[in-house]
Amino acid sequence: MNNTEKTRMKKLGITCSTQSTYHYKNYRYNKLSDAINYAKTDSKRELETSELETAIVSHNS
Repeated sequence: MNNTEKTRMKKLGITCSTQSTYHYKNYRYNKLSDAINYAKTDSKRELETSELETAIVSHNS
């Protein structure tokens, strides 16, 4: 934002706030709780998939 834009904002009573964005893999979240919940779900899903693949390999050996 340049000085001209800041001056215009001040004259017009426009404010600006910074919003945090949380990233997990290729996903973006505005709320930390959403990012945490999805990361937990995704991690659990990956663990279950890995355990299933291990069981299949063991069964076929």
